Amino acid sequence: MLEFISGNETAVTSMTALAAIVLSFISILLAAQTARAQQRHNRLSVKPFGKIYHRWNEREGRIILANSGLGPMIIDGVKTASASARNGDALKVLMQTVDDGNRQLRAERIGAVDWHEGHAQLDGYAAPPNEAIRLFAWKVRATDDEEPVSPLLEEVHNAITVAIADLRIDVAVKDVYGGSRQKLVFDGPNSRLGEFSQLIER
Repeated sequence: MLEFISGNETAVTSMTALAAIVLSFISILLAAQTARAQQRHNRLSVKPFGKIYHRWNEREGRIILANSGLGPMIIDGVKTASASARNGDALKVLMQTVDDGNRQLRAERIGAVDWHEGHAQLDGYAAPPNEAIRLFAWKVRATDDEEPVSPLLEEVHNAITVAIADLRIDVAVKDVYGGSRQKLVFDGPNSRLGEFSQLIER
């Protein structure tokens, strides 16, 4: 062996250099694989999971955008449209219905509509895990809980429910890396009905 090495020093040197290059190449490949695996893990560890829920009963209702994933959910845009051909601007009809109902209740001095509209200022907002954002929420309340319940309260609530059921809401969301994108849709009564006991409402 020693005789072979001493007689073929150039070949041995070349083989040694080649082996070093191969080992370096393998090390680079392993490092790249490890980096890619770590990157995938990092992305999954902060992946949001968005949903739109609705819930309403005889007096109040809510449409909720919820992040039940592991990381922040960045809202990339919110659009509203009509879910049917009944009208051209469902949001305008909804707001008119709320205003009319409130006017009727206040005129009769029997109640009012508490209205919350949170969809308009959400572009770019990063919703943390377990946050639930009220896109729309309302409550038809009586002025005096001790008085007999007026049928008008139920009529106003029903009118709002019908109007909001014709509303389509499209929400585009993404993760902090911008790679995982979702399009969430509220499409009237066909949308998901849910509870929010594990979520923090905003």
